[in-house]
Amino acid sequence: MLVLFILVLLIGVAVFKELIYLLPKFSWRIFTPWVVLVFLMATLTLLGIRIAQRHYGLESINGVHDGITQTEIALSYLWQGTNPYSVDYFDTSLEEFRFYYNQVNPALYHYAYLPGVLVLGSPLYFISPFIIGFYDQRLTQALIFALLIFWLVWRYRQNPKLILLVPLLFFNFWFMVYFLHGLNDIVIIALVILALEFVIIRKYLASAIILGCALATKQTTWFVLPFLIQFFWHWEKLHFGTAKPEVRRRAIVWGGTALLVATIIILPFLIKDPQGFWADTISYQSGRVENSYPIMGIGMGEIIYQLGLVPERTSYFPFWIFQLIIAGLVGWYAWQYQKRRPIEPWLVLWLWTLLLTGVWFMNRYFSITHLAALIVMVCLTYFYKELEQGEGFKTKPWFSRLVAGIIKK
Repeated sequence: MLVLFILVLLIGVAVFKELIYLLPKFSWRIFTPWVVLVFLMATLTLLGIRIAQRHYGLESINGVHDGITQTEIALSYLWQGTNPYSVDYFDTSLEEFRFYYNQVNPALYHYAYLPGVLVLGSPLYFISPFIIGFYDQRLTQALIFALLIFWLVWRYRQNPKLILLVPLLFFNFWFMVYFLHGLNDIVIIALVILALEFVIIRKYLASAIILGCALATKQTTWFVLPFLIQFFWHWEKLHFGTAKPEVRRRAIVWGGTALLVATIIILPFLIKDPQGFWADTISYQSGRVENSYPIMGIGMGEIIYQLGLVPERTSYFPFWIFQLIIAGLVGWYAWQYQKRRPIEPWLVLWLWTLLLTGVWFMNRYFSITHLAALIVMVCLTYFYKELEQGEGFKTKPWFSRLVAGIIKK
């Protein structure tokens, strides 16, 4: 089934590229931005219908990701003055969610998300009840995604290849299903891309604030840092010809600001309950607490369980050793590869995707939702690759106009 959906996606992208190629005199620069925005509005409308169905009791409790419900409960705790990392989630609506193998949902014991999720969700959590009568965490995710699309439309409105966002995202089964379901990976992807975009246009303060929010929102952001730092350094040095001492100063200020923002968001929760915070955000996912997240999915964790190397799905196993080895090998190779092409923005996303694939595969759990996130990341990487190539594909062989052509380029 996965192969079929990817094949459909490849065909869709090829069709859109051929349309640009075969109709070079068409007013793509006027037409394309509006097409992307129309599909964005259609997606947000569909999401709005799903949100309304949930809050008016027309959809089952499992029609949304349990992380959405837990985050909403955590926000209510926060606004009541309770640390979400110091309490459990029993006697809440989270108890209604069914879990893998009919086990008790371990999220009832731990809140795994970093506090950036709560900070980003707080404004709408406070405002939306006055406007629509309720709050749904997907509203925050939709807003951040919409900001990304509006930014890309504004930045690349003169590039006909902007239209590739339609098949890569809005015709993408993996993106649409999990976006509507409430998976929050698109938030991190959007924040990282926006941080990268603001580096490109040298708005370093905005980039640092966005990156800091991303670092404080999900651990997956940490793996993009080496590639984003190297891009910053060479972009400023090679693209603008800035002297090395000034590049160093700007890099330190940019990176330091991002870390300061992340620290400001995380530190109050950490200080209030260090043990609870560490147990929820680190130990819970690594199998070091009594009610750890179970070994499951389609990765190394499931292989180890099926081989009988652990007695129970909740047992501890030192996956971090394999992750460290993979991260070291893949990270080093990716870092060296980026050095040869340091000012190509698409490489930041591509190498982040490769490193995250290795780390996730070696984790306790590597689920279909992780795979969906990786597919979306690959699609956006390809989008940036196409933007970089401009109109050059017109003079290239037919194969280079297909999505698969990225392998040879």
